[in-house]
Amino acid sequence: MTGIEEQVLALAETAGVRVILFLGRTDVGKTTTLLALANALCERNFRVGVVDADLGQSTIGPPTTIGLGLLREPVQHLGEAEVVGLYFVGAVTPAGHLLPTVCGTAALVQKALRLGVEKLLIDTTGLVSGDIGRVLKQQKIELVAPDLICCLQREGECEPILRAYRHGRRPQIVRLTPQPGCRVRGQEERRAYREQQFKRYFARAEPRELALPELNLVGSPLFTGRAMEHRQQQELRATTGVPVLWGEILSAQE
Repeated sequence: MTGIEEQVLALAETAGVRVILFLGRTDVGKTTTLLALANALCERNFRVGVVDADLGQSTIGPPTTIGLGLLREPVQHLGEAEVVGLYFVGAVTPAGHLLPTVCGTAALVQKALRLGVEKLLIDTTGLVSGDIGRVLKQQKIELVAPDLICCLQREGECEPILRAYRHGRRPQIVRLTPQPGCRVRGQEERRAYREQQFKRYFARAEPRELALPELNLVGSPLFTGRAMEHRQQQELRATTGVPVLWGEILSAQE
C-alpha cells in the first residue's frame, strides 16, 4: 500500500468508523484508493461493502446505475464484487438527476448496513465544482452520514463542500493529495469504457415478455399524460419515420 492508503487504513480500522465516503473530482484516484482500502480491510477479516455511485464510470453494475457490491476476499477490480443491489438512475451524470442520485445512494447504504456490512466504502462522481457539485455532495453527506470522508484534491477544489463540516466531530475528514501517476482520461476513453461496461452487463441478456399494465413504473412519465389521438400518432410517425405504438401528451407540453 502507498503512504496515502496506509493513512486512510489507520482511520478506517477504528471501531467508530463504518461508512467511508470518497470525494474528489475526476481522475484523482478515488476508485484506486478505495479498491486498495477495501482489499486491506478484507485481509483484516472485516465484512466489506462498496456502493458505487459513479454513474458514468461504473465498476459495480452498468453505467446509469448505482451499485452495491460485497467483497468476500481481496479483488483486482471492483467489478469482481458480488452485486447485491442496483438502483437505476437512467443517466451517466447526476446533473439534472440530483434527487435520484442522492436517494439511490442512501437506499443502498441502508441496505448494506442491514446486511451487516462492517466497513462500507462509497465511491462518487467527480462532480464537485460550482453550486451543483456542492449541493449534490452535501446532500449526499447529510443522507448517508459517513463517519469518514476521504477527500482527494489537488488545489482545494472540494473545500466549498467540506467547509460546512469544519466544526463538527462527524464526519472525520482526511485530505489527501493524489498520486503523481494519476492519469487524466479523455471523453472518448470514458465513452468507450461505458460501452464496454454495457456490453459486459448485457452479454447474457435474454428477451422477456412483461405485462405492462401489471407493472409499477417509478420515475417514469409513462401513462401520466393524455393519450394521443390516432391522427396525432400518424403525424408523429410521418415526422420521425418510426412506428408509433403509443403516444402521450404531458400537461407541460400542452
